[in-house]
Amino acid sequence: YNIAPSSPTGLTAQTRYQTINLSWNANTELDLAGYNVYRSTVSGTDYVKLNSGLLSSTTYQDTNVITGTTYFYVVSAIDNTALESAYSSEISAVPPDLILPDGVIVISEIMYDPNGTEPDEEWVEIYNPTGSPVDLTGWEIRDGNSYVESSLTFVGTINPGQVIIISDSNSTNTMTLA
Repeated sequence: YNIAPSSPTGLTAQTRYQTINLSWNANTELDLAGYNVYRSTVSGTDYVKLNSGLLSSTTYQDTNVITGTTYFYVVSAIDNTALESAYSSEISAVPPDLILPDGVIVISEIMYDPNGTEPDEEWVEIYNPTGSPVDLTGWEIRDGNSYVESSLTFVGTINPGQVIIISDSNSTNTMTLA
């Protein structure tokens, strides 16, 4: 008698604007024919198959999504006799409604002024969410309102996924890379 394949494991999702990229671990059955990907907007039920034919790879890109909507995904494995495994563990993903064009750097204040006071320390994070290095040469960060108390001018690049944290102490009037 035939035995259905094992449920796929390791299902993960990465989100981008109007896209959810799924990946999972490959099954090891010798008679594996492929995979099906299912999606729902309700956890644990109402799954609809997304792929028209069996998938041979362990990745799937869902571009038919609405930003801000929570989607629930499961994957199944199918063997050469069309037996289908139970669903994988469910994961959820929400495509963001933010577009970050290539070359965009995210700059955020890490330590906001507590209780509306101006502390002696400021912490700023610079993050490169893009897939390639971004040249920061000539970029400048300044501390001060009507006059410049201190400034930092960058030379060089920030790599993909890299975070730079800058601390500024008004008491020393200098900026240092942390």
